[in-house]
Amino acid sequence: MVDSWRRGIAIAGLACAAPLAAAALDAGDGVALATQGRFDEARAIWEEVGDGPSLRNLAGLHVAGVLGQADLVAAKALFREAAARGDAPAMLGLGHMALGDGVDTLEAETWFRRAADLGLVDAKVMLGRTILGRPTTPDEVQDALALLNEAGDAHHPQALMMIGDLLRGGTYTARDLPKAVSFYELAAAAGAPEASDTLGDIHAFGELGAPDLEAAVDHYARAASGGVKSAMLSLAYMFYRDPGSDADRLSAAFRYAHAAALVWEERAQLLLGHMYLAGRAVPRDPAQAHFWFDLAASAGVVEAHHMRGLTHMAIGADEAARMREAARRWFDENHATPHTHRLLGTASHNFR
Repeated sequence: MVDSWRRGIAIAGLACAAPLAAAALDAGDGVALATQGRFDEARAIWEEVGDGPSLRNLAGLHVAGVLGQADLVAAKALFREAAARGDAPAMLGLGHMALGDGVDTLEAETWFRRAADLGLVDAKVMLGRTILGRPTTPDEVQDALALLNEAGDAHHPQALMMIGDLLRGGTYTARDLPKAVSFYELAAAAGAPEASDTLGDIHAFGELGAPDLEAAVDHYARAASGGVKSAMLSLAYMFYRDPGSDADRLSAAFRYAHAAALVWEERAQLLLGHMYLAGRAVPRDPAQAHFWFDLAASAGVVEAHHMRGLTHMAIGADEAARMREAARRWFDENHATPHTHRLLGTASHNFR
């Protein structure tokens, strides 16, 4: 599983550069080949061009491991060469590496600031986030907030999300929920589906007054269409637990729970188990319930351990052993899918 900071660097590393003269090769020619999966040809072009964007893109290849095995030492050396040529995205990449390699916050902030000073909006966001993630002085807080505001003015979705979070929680500023909502709406419009998920929570939890479940469902649906698994879970849970849900809504509850479970939302795996055990939203199938309870239990859901035990009694030892083996195979085949664990550290997620 590729760490999120490595994915971020790899994406930055393959960013397109401004074209040079029409008759000359440039970094963009390599990008065109890389997007087609022709990485060896892209590498040859970038090595020939040798400018900052090309060196940065070469570093991205090493981070992603598309030429074989990931080589972070080679990647860092190439990022440094690109940064020496004034390439701001390479500086951003070095900042990400500093956060992921032993968590050197000081080095990370140094690289982020260099890139931010060159006008890179992503670097302003990362610098502001990093500063606020450690003990700070009042002047440093103001510096971080100014950086986030500058990025927000440029319609950076993550900056808008962060500003919304600060306003929602009253952190470093007066709590202002209506203003927070306006920033989340801007973030959603700028391409952050997570902002729609947060808006769904605000309406579902009644943070603006009485709960507005219709508005919550609308926001959750937008977030779910953007792949936000927590929004899928919220829709599944709301539809399934509503006694008035008709067959269409119950069918939607199953689809959302199943989609979230497949991308390692352990609470959705638990909910699928309940659906199969109760025979609501899907035909009753205690064996399938055992399968999903087993996977949720592997992710640290305590209730799933209890439900797995009850289901074992319902289907018998032989069938339970068969479904446990099926769950183990699914775990082994799908655990490489990038995901996070709410209840476990990544290294401790084992099928047991």
